[in-house]
Amino acid sequence: MAKEEEKTTEQQIQEDLGINQDDLAKELLDQPSRFFFWSVTWARAARARRRQRLATRELEARLTKEFRELMANTQPGVRVTEKMIEDFMYGHPVYKQQSDELIKTEYAEDMLSVAKDAMKERYGALTELMRNQKDEQIMDTVAATEVMRDELAAQGEAREEKKTKRGKKEN
Repeated sequence: MAKEEEKTTEQQIQEDLGINQDDLAKELLDQPSRFFFWSVTWARAARARRRQRLATRELEARLTKEFRELMANTQPGVRVTEKMIEDFMYGHPVYKQQSDELIKTEYAEDMLSVAKDAMKERYGALTELMRNQKDEQIMDTVAATEVMRDELAAQGEAREEKKTKRGKKEN
């Protein structure tokens, strides 16, 4: 049995944003749990981003200290500039790895923030679709009532015409 491929977060979001117009009532009932799920997922991503940002700041402080100590031991008396520290940091493999992790968590938070906002928009679309569906049902009912009224009127007219013809035959 082949293992089903896992969906990406983007695919899950896209699927959850879809609306089955054949069952709007169920879609409307499921909306709060979908919104809750993506809001909580966003909150977790925001927390992960804050942790990554803190870890990046801590690494920057540690690398700055390391560079200053290295310069003091290898080149005493040389004035250490911010540019020298930045060059050391940006070229450090651990800093590059930490920066990549921070970028990933920022992307996840941004994407989930958009998903959370899209879920709000989805609710608005669902309520509008439900309203339109009810309006269509009312219009269908009105149209059916008018057809029935016209049919009954036509039947009444036909009866009256038959009565009139019978009355003329009897006279």
